[in-house]
Amino acid sequence: VADGAMNLVQALFLNNASKPFDDIRVRQAICYAIDRQSILDLVAGGLGVKIGTNMFPTFTAYYDESLVDMYSYDIDKAKELLREAGYPDGFSFTITIPSNYEFHVKTGEVIVDQLKKAGINAEIKLVEWATWLSDVYVGRQFETTIIGLDSQLAPSDVLRFYPTTSSKNFMNYNNPEFDEVF
Repeated sequence: VADGAMNLVQALFLNNASKPFDDIRVRQAICYAIDRQSILDLVAGGLGVKIGTNMFPTFTAYYDESLVDMYSYDIDKAKELLREAGYPDGFSFTITIPSNYEFHVKTGEVIVDQLKKAGINAEIKLVEWATWLSDVYVGRQFETTIIGLDSQLAPSDVLRFYPTTSSKNFMNYNNPEFDEVF
């Protein structure tokens, strides 16, 4: 979800190098199991917008609105993908959230509740900001996290998180095609 006034994209980031998140079907299942509009309604009082990429809607030349509903809320699809990935009974994982960001903590609580409907059990682990920076952002020692990425200058500020070799790529995203284009 995005907040245009703050230029902030809040997301549940998955560590792509950590099982079971190394399986695209699991990542997709989580996307289908999360009702983003409900998060906006419950946590942000209906403010903000659903997005389908990591790009801010205000970056109109780089924002693809057609992706907003690419992973629309669909519990049955989430369960189907989990079965295909070998998790017919779901799985459990931890969401590491910096405790000083109440908006992210509340978002995590909603996501935990939503994922249960797909058979996924998530537990929130609250950490201090310094611990989040050292363990998650730098150390990449986490399963998932909720954080907001902001951009003050340009779309490249957002894209810098995704090249495979970028020190900012804390979610261990790996896509040779993206690397070449970037």
